[in-house]
Order: sequence, then structure tokens, then C-alpha cells
Amino acid sequence: MNTQFANLFLYEYRMAVRRPGLWISFGIVCVFFLLGLNTTSGEGLIEVFTGKDMWLEAAETVFTFHMFTPVLVGILASDRFQRDFHSNVRELQISSPVSTRNVILAKFLGMWASVLLAGLVSTLVHGSISILLLSAPAQFLLAESVAFFVMIAPAYAFVIAFSLGCPLLMPLRVYQILFTGYWVWGNLLTWKLIPTISDSLLNASGMYALQGFYHSTRSPVMGSIHSQVEAWINLLVIILCVTAALTATCIVAEWQYKRA
Repeated sequence: MNTQFANLFLYEYRMAVRRPGLWISFGIVCVFFLLGLNTTSGEGLIEVFTGKDMWLEAAETVFTFHMFTPVLVGILASDRFQRDFHSNVRELQISSPVSTRNVILAKFLGMWASVLLAGLVSTLVHGSISILLLSAPAQFLLAESVAFFVMIAPAYAFVIAFSLGCPLLMPLRVYQILFTGYWVWGNLLTWKLIPTISDSLLNASGMYALQGFYHSTRSPVMGSIHSQVEAWINLLVIILCVTAALTATCIVAEWQYKRA
């Protein structure tokens, strides 16, 4: 069974990491973010290091960089089951002795690993340019990498878990549109503009980790600054949501397999 799961994981990971759209989308985000370091007056690269603690500077930079990359991840993950239909893998999965739980877990972990790789590479590219052109300390590369895994990796897990299951219950394009709107509404908009859950523990953008673990005063939703305890609770809530979403996906997928 361990060998079966490992093979499933490797298959899903290779399918995802070889997808051109993964690298193109992250590449575009990286290029636009790097272009944002240029002044409009043509004077060259601006100084982005303001004298803050290096770890705080790295965390705030990574948060801003990856504010919208979870939208890319959700869209990329949402067609995993549909691609199985088109490649006739779904029929093979139904007839094989591999459990639905292992198939879904392998999809989740394979997709998560692939987007973590793409996100980390784009982060390292930014960190390297910061060191070469903006005179950032060499440790800035490590600081950005740590911040990426602390803040952004849970966000990717959250959106992948829901993006695998929700398209089983609604048309793919409808989900992708609704998910894009949800990410902005539920994570980045302030409640002062519109009723939202963005300042609640359901915020998966990494804002709680940024404020609680790195003591940043940045609040994209214009809410109160959260403590380290709240950051840990937020991480626990994200883990519970991921678990619930994957469990529900397994139930729905098994029901659909029986009907097939």
C-alpha cells in the first residue's frame, strides 16, 4: 500500500509540475513584482530596505508577493478530476484496488508539492535579485524562504483542499470565478467596506502569521493586529478546514464512483 501511494503521489506531482501553466503563471507574477521595484522616473531600482529587522522585511515582502498567488493555485488545482476524465485515468482508478482516500490524498499532496516548488523558486528569484541589485544581506534569501513556508504554504494547502472537491459539485468555470471572488472577499477586503470574514480566524492569506509570528503592523484588511496565540489558532483552523474539505471530497468522490 505504501508503494501504491508513493506511485500515486509521484504521478500527481509529475503531472502538476510539468504543466506549463504552473510556471507561466508564477513567472508572470514574479516579473510584475520585480518590475514594481523600479521607479517611474527612470532612476532605477528603489531602495526597498527601510531599516526594519531583516526577518520582518522578508516576511512583509513575501506576504505582498504572494497575496494573489493562492488564486493561481486554486484555479490550477480545480481541474484535477476533470483531467482524469479526459485522460481516462478515472476508469482505471475505479477498477483498481487503491482506495479513494489514497487517491485524493495523493492528488492533494502532489499538487501541494508542485505549487510549493513553483512558489519557492519565484521567491528565491526575488531574493537573489534583492541581494545582487538592492544590496540585501545574503541571509535575506533564507529569511524569505522561511517566511514563504510559514505564511504561504498553509494558504496553498487551504485552497487546494477546497479546489479539489468543490468542482465535483458545480461546473468548473463557475467554481473558478466564485473562488477568485471569495479569495479577495474573504481574505483581503476590510469589513469597513463590505461584510466579510477577512478579519476572522478563517483568513488563510498568511496575515495572522505575518502579524503574530513576525510582529508586523501591516493589516491589509485594516483590522486589529493579531497576537502570536491567534496566529497559532489560525493555523489550527486552517488545518481543520483542510481536513474537513478532504474528507468531504472523499465522500463525494466515492458516491460518484459508485454511480459511474
